[in-house]
Amino acid sequence: NMVNLSCSVKEYEFAEKFIVQYSPKLPADFRESVYNYSMSVLCFCKKEFNASLEYLSKIQNEFKSMKMNVKNLQLNIYYELNDRESFEYAYDSLKHYLGKNKMTNESRILVLTKYCGYVRSLFKIREKFNSYEFDSLKKEITENKTLSKGWLLRKLDEIESENKKNR
Repeated sequence: NMVNLSCSVKEYEFAEKFIVQYSPKLPADFRESVYNYSMSVLCFCKKEFNASLEYLSKIQNEFKSMKMNVKNLQLNIYYELNDRESFEYAYDSLKHYLGKNKMTNESRILVLTKYCGYVRSLFKIREKFNSYEFDSLKKEITENKTLSKGWLLRKLDEIESENKKNR
């Protein structure tokens, strides 16, 4: 979508103007939810993680596909905030949702579950660096299709840089 694309090239001002200009044109039943989700994405990209969580908390009428996007963004925010406990809670909540929701595409469930495992592994490696686990995770993410691949690889680069500094 336009917000993600704008954020990927760091055009934050354009993204915000786009959100403000076009949100009112959306159908009323999900206008506010899409606005809050879009603002949350924008804040996340600007590294305003607490503000991003705040916008997520305002979402009330999530439709099915948005719910998974919200959960995915939540997991990323908790990683960025180094909040392992909230991450585990959100991860568990997502697993229960996916288990109960029979309408969800099985391949989408697999992709999301795999992604959550990657973020979980990032937490583990960041907390206690292991070069074998690091290399294996980097290889797997690089070679496979996954959600937020660029973000995952940037987080691995950050972990690697931090580990080199601490040697």
